[in-house]
Amino acid sequence: INNLTSAKHTVKVVVTNSKNSASSGYFTSIKSITII
Repeated sequence: INNLTSAKHTVKVVVTNSKNSASSGYFTSIKSITII
């Protein structure tokens, strides 16, 4: 994400219903977020 205005912004992470057929389930993990 680049060139955003100086204002409040929202980031939304959505787990979808698509996965690798070898996977046993749906899992999302966010290790870190950096806000500058």
